[in-house]
Amino acid sequence: MDTKRKIAKVAVALFVKKGIAATTTRDIAAAADIAEGTIYRHYAGKEALAEEIYRSNYLALHQELDQIRHAAPDAKAALTGMVRRFYTGFDEHPDLVTYMLIALHGQMVSLPPKARTTSMIMRDVLRQGMKAGSFRKMDADLAAQIALGIILQPAKAVHSGDYRIPLTPIVPEIVAAICRALAP
Repeated sequence: MDTKRKIAKVAVALFVKKGIAATTTRDIAAAADIAEGTIYRHYAGKEALAEEIYRSNYLALHQELDQIRHAAPDAKAALTGMVRRFYTGFDEHPDLVTYMLIALHGQMVSLPPKARTTSMIMRDVLRQGMKAGSFRKMDADLAAQIALGIILQPAKAVHSGDYRIPLTPIVPEIVAAICRALAP
């Protein structure tokens, strides 16, 4: 693993565990087994590191989610693909997904002004399902928050130690729960 990726990986783990404010560049350097100055060869500082990790991973994830949404034949297939992507990502990189989607640390301000959020993409999928009669007609933003709550709560429970990994096998149950919650 190259040094820049190593720095990012250990920084994410520390940001999730301690928070960005409580994590120092000294902490990151020690965890990465590098000199503290090495961080500054790759990043302008801790805040720039936090923003770059968040922005690049969040935007890449949302590009994938939009591709899943557009490639799916219907809203339920899109929902299934999106949940599978969330859970596969969490199973493979729990700290990174926690950093992007669960830990509240204000990094969304680092996104470009027109960046699509998880809520927006979910809203579009559910709106499509409402038009097709798969989901009841309701405020699409509220429906997106209900669906995201159902999706993210098991990941939060894994993060806190209250649930098991992996999450990918429960994708069908999660999609069924969302469909029941939003049934016509």
